[in-house]
Amino acid sequence: MKKFVYLPTDDSDEKNPQFLFSLTHNELLTAIVNKLIDPVKLAKKELANRGFDTSGKWIGFHSDKNNPNESTSLLADRARKILDIRKLNEDIKAKEKQEEKDIKLLIILESFELEFKKELPLLKDAGITWDAHFKTNYEHDGAFIGFIYKSYTLRMDYSQGSGYRYECPNSNERGSMRFGYWPKNDFIVWIYEYLIKPGDLPL
Repeated sequence: MKKFVYLPTDDSDEKNPQFLFSLTHNELLTAIVNKLIDPVKLAKKELANRGFDTSGKWIGFHSDKNNPNESTSLLADRARKILDIRKLNEDIKAKEKQEEKDIKLLIILESFELEFKKELPLLKDAGITWDAHFKTNYEHDGAFIGFIYKSYTLRMDYSQGSGYRYECPNSNERGSMRFGYWPKNDFIVWIYEYLIKPGDLPL
């Protein structure tokens, strides 16, 4: 690993590397850490803009306005940086969206467990597990509670504040599906008929 050794010519704050990024925006710091921005290349460019070479020697300013290749290179470099920052922003938004979805699912799961708090101990005792999910590509009111018993599963559509709907039967029986808002008292029977009984059948 390369060891960096820098000795400032005096102890002023403006030459203290500890303060190098003190005024830099978090977005740029994140881009540097994730190697979306090359700080060494930017430092060289800034030195050139100030008329210095990489050793700090004054060399004057050079105009590249008449060099079409250089202009194209600078334009391409600028475009790539813009695209890199946009990609970083998209990644941040995607992460925030995923966190928002996780929070929504947690709220739905807590709402379900509160609504069915008397029945859930029976499910747990029978070895049944459950969790909240979003239907693929259908997030608007597209949440459901999935129940698992051995290799069998059941899904129950569930929307906080708008009730719940049973969807039968398990995923192992295609084409046999019923919808409807059933009384909660039928929940145990539904679980038994479509999850436990099929799960206990001999293979």
